Amino acid sequence: MKNFKKFTIGMIGAILLSTGLYSCSNDDVTKETEENLQENLQGKSLESKVSSMRIDNGIPSASSNNILVFESREALENVFNEMTQEYDKYNEVLDQKIPNDLEDDDLEDFIIKNNLDEDYTLNNFEKQFGFKSLRKTINEAEVAWLETQGEVMDVDTDPDNHFIVSDFERTLLNEGSELIVKDAEKRPIIFKYFEWGHIEISNLDTEILREINQGNINDPQVLENMAASKSFLKIFWKNKDGLIISGCRRSGSKVDYYYYGGKQIKGFTSQNQGIFDKTLVAKTKGYQWKKGKWKNRKLWVHAGVSGLNRGDWKVNHNCVDVIDGAARWKDLKRYKLEYREPNPNPISMYVTNNSVYSYHSEGGVSFFVDFYDYNTVQW
Repeated sequence: MKNFKKFTIGMIGAILLSTGLYSCSNDDVTKETEENLQENLQGKSLESKVSSMRIDNGIPSASSNNILVFESREALENVFNEMTQEYDKYNEVLDQKIPNDLEDDDLEDFIIKNNLDEDYTLNNFEKQFGFKSLRKTINEAEVAWLETQGEVMDVDTDPDNHFIVSDFERTLLNEGSELIVKDAEKRPIIFKYFEWGHIEISNLDTEILREINQGNINDPQVLENMAASKSFLKIFWKNKDGLIISGCRRSGSKVDYYYYGGKQIKGFTSQNQGIFDKTLVAKTKGYQWKKGKWKNRKLWVHAGVSGLNRGDWKVNHNCVDVIDGAARWKDLKRYKLEYREPNPNPISMYVTNNSVYSYHSEGGVSFFVDFYDYNTVQW
């Protein structure tokens, strides 16, 4: 296994080296800002929480290691939280370097000239592990796919429309949507995620995993039948009785595209999907049509969770108890913007009709998508 020992090596120094924005004569970012960020980022270490290794899972991979290993479920959650926090801090520094009056082509030229990388934190995380994530796999596939698209996209073939919506979760998973978490006795358990739930493979039994991957087996009933004769395989079939019961949705996801004046935004709406349950996720990505191609562009976008028209929202615990929440969102100039509404309490985050929406906006064009039936309302 390859322990992660370098991720927290002076994040500010990494920022300076990677962007090329700072020099001895550059005083745009004050010493106080640098000291505050350095103080916040120093001392964090993931060395004892996560490592990487290579297993024979039946999926070809050019990376030296092809799966992350977390020391516990708590370690997985801590790494996720630290990654999102450092991502935000890094991009706050980059935001200070981009002139507010730049638009479209000038903005893109500035980003290229100054080697700005919005995903530096995520890319560096993977690089330190010799690891190619699900995120990078999807991003590469989307770039190639966009090259083949006309002005009207064939959205049904978009590789970015994956049930794992969060880029941070995608970063922790390998190309097969897999990771390893050690149990209370420090035994490694392979987790593999599907749209309907996940499987767990104990004893590091990669023979079972290879059979599933090489056979492209993703039907939960087929996997349940396999588990009957394979003691190391367990199936966790989320919502086996149905996604919607008695007017209450338990999980699901939807991707929508909104076109307007040579631009478009893609809105992701996700409930209780992926690695972490009890979570609502809204993600917005911006695109621009230039020279006969769609490109993911840095636009001023919004992403949030709210009631209709940014009002208060409601979710349900076990489709009975009502929990109220206030509208919250992010609005930043980004290639993509993600807002998560996690619930640290042991409630189920189920939804009913017209109770809670994902919020997506760019350039005065705003949309709300109902987490229950995915009905879209333009504001």
